[in-house]
Amino acid sequence: MSDDHEGWLTRRFVILPHTTEPKILMWPDGGSWTLPCVVSHGHGRWRDAETVNSKVQEELGDHVRALRCLSNVDDHAARVSHIVYVLENRGSSNGIMSKGKWIETETLSALTLSYPEHRNFILGVLEEMKGRHVPYRRPPWALPEWFELAAGWFSEQLEGLGYNQVSPIEWIYNCPLASILRAHTTTGKLYLKACTTLPLFADEPLLTSRLAVLFPERVPRPLAIHQKESWMLLPDLGDPRRGATTQERGEIVDLFARLQIQSIQHVEELLRSGCPDLRPDKLEDHVNLLHNVDGTTYGVSETQLERFRATLHRVKELWEQLASYGIPCTLANGDMHLGNVAFYEGRHVFFDWGQGCVTHPFIDMGIFFQEAELDPEFLERYLSFWTSYESMGRLQEAWALAMPLSQIHFTIIYHHAVQHLGPEPEEMRVGDFEPIPSPRSLVSPQAQDT
Repeated sequence: MSDDHEGWLTRRFVILPHTTEPKILMWPDGGSWTLPCVVSHGHGRWRDAETVNSKVQEELGDHVRALRCLSNVDDHAARVSHIVYVLENRGSSNGIMSKGKWIETETLSALTLSYPEHRNFILGVLEEMKGRHVPYRRPPWALPEWFELAAGWFSEQLEGLGYNQVSPIEWIYNCPLASILRAHTTTGKLYLKACTTLPLFADEPLLTSRLAVLFPERVPRPLAIHQKESWMLLPDLGDPRRGATTQERGEIVDLFARLQIQSIQHVEELLRSGCPDLRPDKLEDHVNLLHNVDGTTYGVSETQLERFRATLHRVKELWEQLASYGIPCTLANGDMHLGNVAFYEGRHVFFDWGQGCVTHPFIDMGIFFQEAELDPEFLERYLSFWTSYESMGRLQEAWALAMPLSQIHFTIIYHHAVQHLGPEPEEMRVGDFEPIPSPRSLVSPQAQDT
């Protein structure tokens, strides 16, 4: 754990439904009431399903399981992480009453809550239990009984492939865009990844399978896929390369640049293989939707949002200026960072293609360079791979134009996801809504006229 997270405490509050009635479990807390709370030392990651389930099962029994996260708030001053989950209750509702009481909607209104901000979460779950309308589309893994279905298929595939499973399948990761199960076998670990099927996102099992054929040295091939459910079985790739040395980061930059250039000739095939067409001109229709962004949903001020909206008209200008350079669109990972790179069987490989797409190459790599905190020399190293298309000077100009478009690209995708999945914590955030610069502020007028 990083030093930044030392001394933290995590409070996991859980909404546990009754098995047969529209009621949820609450605990007395002095003169008020609270959701059941599991406290642990350290800074909790809300997507870490393995830890979440182990903690809540210790307190409430192994018949409960976390389905989704409703809220994740870090109090940096107090160093406390405050997370709210909805659980699945697969057992008897009578075996966990030693400490609490089942509460229904009518009773809730008369209760004083230790955490008043939980009231709307509780009311929302109770309304759903009564069969009321759910405003957002839920991923399958956020619904009861999904785990048993996925784990059953996982076990069948392991047996069919000749693996000997040595322990129960574990649920290790859960967020609105993906969910991951893990199996231990006599020859190592394997994983089932359940992938999102949202528009603007890749058909990840299909795309990964095709990329593994085109680039077997750089993309690991799924061991099995379930196309209807959008599941794929993957080998253990080892630890992600977040701790890569400076030299290794340079090698990763080189490898991905080569992969992008090699993909240019395969663009049409990739588009037929589950890879969305997110070339800048294809996203123009989506820009207007950003005028309707709700700042509360994304955790930004109305002032910041208005400054952003006032500059949206510049997006088309930026795209047109970027298109005037001779750099072809190609394959992008869509979520390119060191956490999606592994060292597998003696070579660096790229995985997690759920946001894979065809777009301008610099839009993808802009995020990577920011997150990897690479020195300027690495940018010139990356751009040097593209000098058969433009001079180094013009490549640097194109890079400057692509950076604000990179943010717009991801803002569009995540805003689109929020419209389907709802404002889940952090995963659906897009970060700051920065004003969009004009092309002339990024590229000299002389350069624009050439």
